[in-house]
Amino acid sequence: KSYYPASAARINLRLNNESLFSTIEPKVKNSLKLCIRILIVFKSKIPQKDLKFIYLENAKNLRIQ
Repeated sequence: KSYYPASAARINLRLNNESLFSTIEPKVKNSLKLCIRILIVFKSKIPQKDLKFIYLENAKNLRIQ
């Protein structure tokens, strides 16, 4: 278990040139256990309504599309 996944990514995946941010998620009743949340920011000419968000396994319950 790592409280600093950005450090693990830098060491294990050699992601040394990317901006990485770690945080500890607050304990929230009924929250999804062992969920790794990733925020990717990018520019695109595709309208947001046409983007497809991908959620794996139980994370599919986080957003009903």
